[in-house]
Amino acid sequence: MGIAFSTDRSHGTGVRILSVMASGPAEVAGLKAGDIVLRADGIEATPTSAFFSSLQKKPAGSEIELTYTRDGKQKNARLILADRFALYRKGAEGGDPSAQYALGSAYMNGTGIPKDETEGVKWLRKAADQGLADAQSGLSSAYANGSGVKKDQEEAVNWARKAAEKGSASAEVKLGWAYSTGTGVKKDPTEAFQWFEKAAAQGFSPGEYDLGVAYFKGQGVKKDKAQGVQWFRKAAEQGMPQAEDYLGWAYDHGSGVTKDPFEAAKWYEKSAQQGSAEGEYDLGIAYLNGSGVDQDQTAALGWFRKAADQGYGPAASALARVQASASQTPSDQTAPKETQEVQNGQPETVPQKFDIGESIDDVVADLGQPAKIIHQERKLIYVYNGFTLTFVDGKLTDTN
Repeated sequence: MGIAFSTDRSHGTGVRILSVMASGPAEVAGLKAGDIVLRADGIEATPTSAFFSSLQKKPAGSEIELTYTRDGKQKNARLILADRFALYRKGAEGGDPSAQYALGSAYMNGTGIPKDETEGVKWLRKAADQGLADAQSGLSSAYANGSGVKKDQEEAVNWARKAAEKGSASAEVKLGWAYSTGTGVKKDPTEAFQWFEKAAAQGFSPGEYDLGVAYFKGQGVKKDKAQGVQWFRKAAEQGMPQAEDYLGWAYDHGSGVTKDPFEAAKWYEKSAQQGSAEGEYDLGIAYLNGSGVDQDQTAALGWFRKAADQGYGPAASALARVQASASQTPSDQTAPKETQEVQNGQPETVPQKFDIGESIDDVVADLGQPAKIIHQERKLIYVYNGFTLTFVDGKLTDTN
């Protein structure tokens, strides 16, 4: 198509065009940077990977009818797709930054051409040096991950900052994460919060999610779990699986929102259906306990197995425990002992939503009192059903 789209949602509905490749199908059809695409072949345009990938799957020679607005007026355009990689290369070699970015991204991801991260970085850098924010953000990721270039977290931060200062939502999140974790820059939760807030204001779901986490945990801002839940909901409603799972967890525990096991199970399932290991695990717990869904140990085991196959440790442990318990359960018993214990008030959800350093009071407020407390000098071990939390001087130091 020869279009670079924005992930910014501040303009409302549709997807804003960042740039149009010279002599590409979009330019030939009369589209310009700043136009807002509303529909493509009758499908609503949204700044999501699903929408973008649906366009990329169309073969060369296909026609696409776009409905877009310019200066408040709605218009239509018909594009005939060219061989995108030939188009990218022609534009890239001619110095077009959008084409350089598109070609670099294709090489980085192996999309339609053999993966070659070194070649990908070369083209990303050319576009980044011309000031294209998306390319600068992509180059930041390359340095952060050591993809096609030697890993360098400080250089990753430098490129993320360049892009973030141009308003790239993805770069704002990357810069926020750098300040949040102290990676490549001095740790500063307040600065991290500010960048997450900028990304969230653009309707970028990772920014909304990270802002929710910041509010939920009081990182760089006064703790406000209700506000955190609001941001989780915004990201979840865009289909972000991590946010769906976190929102389910909040409903499951009545944290920042009124406890509602049915609503929890609904969001767990949405997350699980997208392949989120945490969502699969939490949905398995819901089925195991009959919380928000009909109790179904077979379904629980199925979801535990899916999460365990992704390497999610808590699910592998739960799978082994339930299978072992079931093998020892008399045939006329309606539920294994582990399930009965959970139903009698011990939460099974692994505390993945807690950070090292959280206080006992904050953890207990969400999980309730443990089944047992083990005292070891300065150390307290809170034993819940299926996991333990270790506190030293009142602060969380380990989960198991």
